[in-house]
Amino acid sequence: MNFDSLELYKIIYQEKSASRAAQKAFMTPQGVNRVLRAIEAEMGSPLFERTASGWVSTASGDRFYDFVVHV
Repeated sequence: MNFDSLELYKIIYQEKSASRAAQKAFMTPQGVNRVLRAIEAEMGSPLFERTASGWVSTASGDRFYDFVVHV
């Protein structure tokens, strides 16, 4: 995981959507999903639940966001 991944995670957490996060980060939604899957694999835990109305952060996702904003 690198600094760019952490910055992207902050955007994903705030936007709760791959397409909105992609627009802000000047990426494709597929790229955002790829980075998020890599972060989740490294963390060993899902950070979001994907729902029809958007992404909902898990308890692990909330804790990770708290860590990321203080890095």
